[in-house]
Amino acid sequence: MSEAINASLDLKMAPPGGWGMKYKNGTYTGMLGAVYNNDANVSFTNSLLSEDRVEDFDFISPVRTVRLIWVVPCPNKYSMWTNFIKVFNAEAWATILLSLGIGSFIMLLLSRKTISEKITLYDSISSCFCSFWAVILGISVAAQPNSNSSRIFFIAWVWYSLAINTVFQTYTTSFMTEPAFEKPITNVEEMVKSGYGAKLHKSQIDFIAQEGLGNIIQRNEYCQDMTSCAYGVMSERKYVTIVPGCVTDLINFGQEKSLLCIISEPYKLSPEFFYLRKGSPYLQNFNKLWKMVFEIGLHIKFLKDAITFNSKSILDFKEDLVIEESYAPISLATLEGAFYLFLCGHGISIVILTMEIIYFNKKLKSLHIK
Repeated sequence: MSEAINASLDLKMAPPGGWGMKYKNGTYTGMLGAVYNNDANVSFTNSLLSEDRVEDFDFISPVRTVRLIWVVPCPNKYSMWTNFIKVFNAEAWATILLSLGIGSFIMLLLSRKTISEKITLYDSISSCFCSFWAVILGISVAAQPNSNSSRIFFIAWVWYSLAINTVFQTYTTSFMTEPAFEKPITNVEEMVKSGYGAKLHKSQIDFIAQEGLGNIIQRNEYCQDMTSCAYGVMSERKYVTIVPGCVTDLINFGQEKSLLCIISEPYKLSPEFFYLRKGSPYLQNFNKLWKMVFEIGLHIKFLKDAITFNSKSILDFKEDLVIEESYAPISLATLEGAFYLFLCGHGISIVILTMEIIYFNKKLKSLHIK
């Protein structure tokens, strides 16, 4: 490569500051700063193009086009108690309670149609409600309806309760082995409303500002480069960031569960460039050289080398990252929540049974007095 441009090649280690960013006083840090201050002739940064960089640097033909995507925290697991509640959504729970009240009222009306049932278990709204609640819990009632119409309606309620219990117990068991997760973020609008902060490189701020995402920028924390931004999203789980698609592919490779969750719609497709000092005499030579690199396929080797280098740092980070397993075998600890739930259900049943006994004792005494 040095022979092709008729120049000696002196490779330098990247200075502190990563790719580099521009300060308010017009100076640059990092690799871009080395070129800007004439400490280097070219910066192999693969950095994105911005208005400031167009004014301050020359750049060779696009190195490649990258697919930039939004990375968001992966959804958290619901707690064990929340899993039980999440078996049905709020509308379904409200429908069950409403049907319980309506069913009790209909049962009361059917019972009062016949004289024989005026002294039975179903002669008040409270007793009908307790009986129907007992059926939902899978507990037998003290007395069966006497009339044909009330029996038919009672059997229909038993089947309805059986359907509810079957669905509830099935999903409860599945949630104990594979807990439910919060709703994932699927688009930019949901991301903005989520209240998450951002971890962004300073060079990305201009691009974000142009998209009208000022709320995210206000909650931004700067990081050295895109990869470290992605690490911050994984470890702290309260930020969003923008990274090339290849970074997420590397981090998620070989994982049963994704460590980085993405918004499927790409943020933008953006070309990357190598930068030279403004007015550099090497611009034309480097453009010719890069065309040769593409012709012989060296750019693929450069990309593979970069992936290999990044893979090592990513593997080191994964070793320090605590990864939650997506599957856990059933154990006594897993079933602890179920034990407490059943205990609570039996406790409610005992209270209802006690209230029924007290109620019928009072009812019998009042009948004897009459």
